[in-house]
Amino acid sequence: MSAADALSARCPAPDPVRLAADLAALERFTRPDRPYTRRAFSDEDRAARAWLADRMTAAGLAVAVDAAGNQIGRRAGTRSAPPLMVGSHLDTVEAGGRFDGIAGVLAGVEVARCLAGVPLAHPLEIVNFTCEEPSDFGLSTIGSRALAGKLDAATAARLTDRGGRTLADAIDSVGGDGRGLDRARRAPGAVARYLELHIEQAVSLDRAGVPLGVVTAIAAPSRYRASVRGRQDHAGGTPMGDRRDALAAAAEIVLAVERLAREAGRGMVGTVGTLDVHPNMVNIVPGAVDLLVDFRGIEPGAIAATLAAFEAEASAIGARRGVAIALAPLLREQPLAIDGAMVGLLEDAAAARGVAWRRVTSGASHDANHVARLCPIGLLFVPCRDGRSHCPEEWAEVGHLAAAAGVLLEALLRLDRVA
Repeated sequence: MSAADALSARCPAPDPVRLAADLAALERFTRPDRPYTRRAFSDEDRAARAWLADRMTAAGLAVAVDAAGNQIGRRAGTRSAPPLMVGSHLDTVEAGGRFDGIAGVLAGVEVARCLAGVPLAHPLEIVNFTCEEPSDFGLSTIGSRALAGKLDAATAARLTDRGGRTLADAIDSVGGDGRGLDRARRAPGAVARYLELHIEQAVSLDRAGVPLGVVTAIAAPSRYRASVRGRQDHAGGTPMGDRRDALAAAAEIVLAVERLAREAGRGMVGTVGTLDVHPNMVNIVPGAVDLLVDFRGIEPGAIAATLAAFEAEASAIGARRGVAIALAPLLREQPLAIDGAMVGLLEDAAAARGVAWRRVTSGASHDANHVARLCPIGLLFVPCRDGRSHCPEEWAEVGHLAAAAGVLLEALLRLDRVA
């Protein structure tokens, strides 16, 4: 038996009972009126962070919070080297579920428990990233953006929520330093490798009955704010031919998003998730509508063609209906192809642990997208029931989580030898 195999043999397997207990404990830190809601920077978020700090400490990790509010549990390595990092997030969307992000953080802590007494050459860091989900500041993946140098202190001081609080102040509320945010930045190469475990948030693994997905690419989101300005009129007195109905035009935009994504194929998806209608009264022809549009895709060519078609379609709808439609691009990110060596290493780790897997792509973005600026990343998926996510019905089997955590553990031991 090699020295590396001997180390692996000394590590106990991740404990599904312990993982289930941690999942149940975190459910306490959600809003009682909205099941499984724990928004970033909320009282529930702060309570969950305090609980996690205790769990990290018990697992032998020294806990610190960086300037971005990222909660980091660290143990030293036997030599001076960049750390191996495992991370995800504890914040949720509204009524968002019990596993999205949470599974990855808890799996990281469980891996740290399994490694207790087992020396690694590299330091190990388990990270709860700040605010991965969309926030009231119009930004998501805040902690990992800051870590990768994609969010600076000036921007954090400028962005505000509807109450006027700045993002810098919100970061301060979870123990960070919003005005010193630039200190959270790490240089490329300052992290050796990054691994993340996540629920799939899609149906392919569940339908195939396969317990593990090895991700080969992550889709890129492109977002617009569409502002439709028509004319507000009386609903009873205005003839149909005289109307400049902003909501009717917005409805065409919604259907165009759906149609264009379907026609594009190649993994493209399109969603309109918010619609603000003014003045929003039953007896008034709406004069103004604002909506947010989200396209996602894996292939750059399909993304570019779909966005160009959407912009042309919106212009045509406005001209035909006599309303003004303004599109403000909010986000345009590039899809991420995961390094083949990392994909192969995760597949070898799964084989060594006797866990069946298949290759998959991710339609959702993750903290891994930003950490990829610093180092090679690897992403593992576990099935979620019926592919449901971002809803109270979100569910993953604890047995699948424990098996995936075992693959995560095996991958860390292998990376410690080669990174």
